Amino acid sequence: MNLPDPSWDYSELYQHCQLAKEALDRAIATMSSAEQANDTTDDVLIESLEAVQGEALNALDCIPKWQKYRK
Repeated sequence: MNLPDPSWDYSELYQHCQLAKEALDRAIATMSSAEQANDTTDDVLIESLEAVQGEALNALDCIPKWQKYRK
């Protein structure tokens, strides 16, 4: 992952979005390569999608406006 200039306002947000994208790409690749659903692929999908969810929440926490709405 290319790390942006840390002084950029969106640096941390960008990093979380990149991590979410990598996890989503992993989920899509897993589904694309599976002929049938099974416990192994389901485990990878669950792990990947939970990572997407976590990184998306972390990304939202980087936006000051979001912080105002959560209170």
